Amino acid sequence: MGTVITFYSFKGGVGRTMALANIAILLAKRRLRVLAVDADLEAPGLNRYFSQLGLPPVEEKQGLLELLTQDPTDESTWESYTSSVDIEDGLPLTIMTSGRRDETYVLRVLEFDWEHFFREQDGGEMFENLREEWKQVFDIILIDSRTGITDSGGVFTIQMPDILVLVANPNHQSIGGVREVAERAQAARQKLPYDRMPLSILPILSRLDTRAEYEQAREWLDIFAAEMDGFYADWLPKPFTPRQIIEQTKLPYVAYFGFGEKLPVLIEGTSDPEGLGFAYESVTALLARDLAGAEQIIEKRDTYVSSESFTQAYDILLWSRDELAELVSELRKELKKASPNLRIFFVQEDLLPGDHISSAIMNALQTARIAIIVVSSGFPYPEGSIEVDLILEPTRVHSAPSGSGNYRVIPIVIGRYLQALGPELSGYKALTIPDDFSSDWRPTAEQIIRVFKHTTPASLRH
Repeated sequence: MGTVITFYSFKGGVGRTMALANIAILLAKRRLRVLAVDADLEAPGLNRYFSQLGLPPVEEKQGLLELLTQDPTDESTWESYTSSVDIEDGLPLTIMTSGRRDETYVLRVLEFDWEHFFREQDGGEMFENLREEWKQVFDIILIDSRTGITDSGGVFTIQMPDILVLVANPNHQSIGGVREVAERAQAARQKLPYDRMPLSILPILSRLDTRAEYEQAREWLDIFAAEMDGFYADWLPKPFTPRQIIEQTKLPYVAYFGFGEKLPVLIEGTSDPEGLGFAYESVTALLARDLAGAEQIIEKRDTYVSSESFTQAYDILLWSRDELAELVSELRKELKKASPNLRIFFVQEDLLPGDHISSAIMNALQTARIAIIVVSSGFPYPEGSIEVDLILEPTRVHSAPSGSGNYRVIPIVIGRYLQALGPELSGYKALTIPDDFSSDWRPTAEQIIRVFKHTTPASLRH
């Protein structure tokens, strides 16, 4: 299940949207499936950061506003209101803009009645359904929320998020404003008609000039730590202090990036300790881990943020007889065509020299929803196969053993079913393919994608 993270600021001009855009890119580079949503309908701007990466013009593409005002007879899904951009060395990044920015946009925003939407159109249930679907499809959902206290603010700061990121400038109005809104959100969270854990809250001090105004910067770090102290207790282990974590997550003021919509993580990278990219990388590491292990960013920051320290997550594990690997590689390509964000671990292709095969398979099975085993009548299930035994064993008990996930096993048999399966696989419902098929894996890939979409942790428990 994914994590919903809302970025909120009490005032504009604090670098909230810029932070979200850069962090979204860093998360995608970690090969996480990311959705970024521009929920600031009145002052949208997220699209400007991604237009340079090929995002379609907002004058042409529908977004959140059109989704909220969709005709009840329209059967379009939320996917119809999204676009994607390619991220170098990462997964594609999915974006839902605020809406189509034509000459009617401002009027349509002004005429949208949030109170009527929630009271008469069951808007709360709509957002609840969106939340659940997004969490099934994406690893992280980033929402750019409206500033101030607004009608829409409640749904994005109270109902939707698992984590609330507060972005504030070093001034009393900005800091006091985010603190008050966060306290209200935490209290209102307990009254929701939906099952929710308490919000995790990450305060971020932004646009802090530590070079020219060193003494003042230190004073504001102390003020921010004192004002935000209560938000750290749930996730920052003792004896570490808020001041220590704020030092690692503060966003420095860099004059060059104060003009226009720039992406420091692409322009300057993340290696300069005084750069914005470096700071964004620290925040990214915390959010990617749901704020877990935060003390490590204080004690050994470089290790904590290193992408190598993340356990790679996969959606599908794919194994075949070695003799079939070249053929099955085409299946993998079709799966990726059908769903570019799918993370597939194909044992025969992805196992690196020196990797321990058992450890690699068990790592993939921790997060996979589906494990596919491909055999044929010419190359049937090999008795005593360590790889197949590892895939099958956790499914033989009702709850998966510690350290492994719940997943569905799908044998794919090319040729004669019974001859190829063998006793170990005979209890599983297999997909069968004739011996003389033309290597067109498209229909099989489509079947697998359908099964994948309906295979959730809840469905596997029943």
